[in-house]
Amino acid sequence: MFSTIFPKNLHIANMVFVLVFFLSAILQYNDPDPIGWAAIYLVAAAVCIQGGRGYLAWWMPLILVGIAALWATDIAPTFFGKTDWGRMFESWKMTDPIIEVEREVGGLVIISFWMMVLSWAISKFKSS
Repeated sequence: MFSTIFPKNLHIANMVFVLVFFLSAILQYNDPDPIGWAAIYLVAAAVCIQGGRGYLAWWMPLILVGIAALWATDIAPTFFGKTDWGRMFESWKMTDPIIEVEREVGGLVIISFWMMVLSWAISKFKSS
């Protein structure tokens, strides 16, 4: 592992998200539009690594929150009100394009959530 500015539990959670984001990027290989999705997941993983090492300012992860929020609001109208969130977990296979968009928005929400946590953590644990 590498040095970190975070306490042990937060460091472990951050490393879990690094793995989640890398795996999410890898899973984009069969997506109809893989480049953008793989890129945002890889950037999220890189921000986790660099933020955990203390190399980023607290506001930098918030840039990714903004990008993810704009992207989510752009694609959410595709499925909003057309299905229920429970269908997203019925099958691992892509059975419906609406479910694909639902899952994509879910990924953007996860990225946004962890980037906000990371921003807070950097502001709290990084020495000025």
